[in-house]
Formats: sequence, structure tokens, C-alpha cells
Amino acid sequence: MVFTVSIRETEELERRLKAGLKIELPKECLHNSKVIYELLGYVDRVFPGFKKASSQERKTIAGAVAYLMRTDLLILGRVAIGPIPYSQKRGAAGKGDSEISLRNSPKKLSPKWKMPNTPENSNMGAELYRCYSAAISWIPGLNDRLDPKYHSLTPAFTCADVTAFLLDPKDLDDYHYSPGEVNAFDEKLAREMERV
Repeated sequence: MVFTVSIRETEELERRLKAGLKIELPKECLHNSKVIYELLGYVDRVFPGFKKASSQERKTIAGAVAYLMRTDLLILGRVAIGPIPYSQKRGAAGKGDSEISLRNSPKKLSPKWKMPNTPENSNMGAELYRCYSAAISWIPGLNDRLDPKYHSLTPAFTCADVTAFLLDPKDLDDYHYSPGEVNAFDEKLAREMERV
């Protein structure tokens, strides 16, 4: 059984990406999109095939990931397994438009690099993988171009691992959803739990 994780509705984002249309991000996602975009600049060090993604494609990926991700899970360091209700209680986060700080040194990144297996890396990586796999798979032909030999999940996994390794959750602007969004999400989780 798979439980819904995204609080926002994702159907319109998926439709627009699959159609090759520009995506419109809510204002609160813009800073996080910039943070993700900057971190994507380091993915080439681990996965040289990512150089095939244009600057515009990287911006689209960053925007989609920023839209899909649950900042509450990243800030709290929780893993998205099972039904995870939205948590309104967490520490302050977000720096607006200030410079981003890297949690670990990008000098450690190379094609032989493996993400250190820590709970923080694993939890962040799981949430980010969910977002990257959707974004990359919804952009027509991108995954095949990034990994033409195997057509694997390597691009999404690598983007998630590099981002999880470098991202300082304090650099993220936290999202605050409307009561309607939270209620719709809670109701969807309840319906999914009834089917278990």
C-alpha cells in the first residue's frame, strides 16, 4: 500500500511537465527552488550523465522538487514511510534570499562517492528521492537521455543523495498550507488507511 505524501495536489504539475509546459510555482516555493537548483550544480561530480540536462531542465526539476517536497519532513528529519500527517510543530527555518550554506563539503563528491549512511541522510534522501523521481520521470524523455544505457532510477537517486548530503534544512523556507489543503490531505490519508 502506498500512502499519499505530498500535501499539495500534484496532478496539474504532472500534466504540465508531461506536456512540456512551463510550471507556475507558488511564491513560497521560489526560494527553495533556487536552493535545489544550486545544489543540482554539484550532481555532475557524482553522475557525469547529468550534464545532459540543460540549465532550463535543471530549473524545471528544481521547481518541481520544491513544489512536491514536504519541508516539515525535511526540517524534522522524518522519513516518509506510512501515513505521515502534516506537522505544524517544528523549529524555525528559512533564510529568505540569503546565501545557502552547505551541510557537507562538495569536495568529497566524485563518481566513486557514496552517501554516508546516517539517519539524517537517509531520511532526507527518501523524501527528496520521492520528489526527484516524479520530476525526472514527468519530463518527457529526460530519464532516457540522462541514462540512455540502462534507463534506470540512477539520475533520481543521485540527485536525491547529493541534495541530501549538501542541504542544510535551515536554508529551506518552510511551507504553510491553507486549512483547505491540510483538510483535503488528511481526508485522503484517512481514505487510504480505510483500505488497509
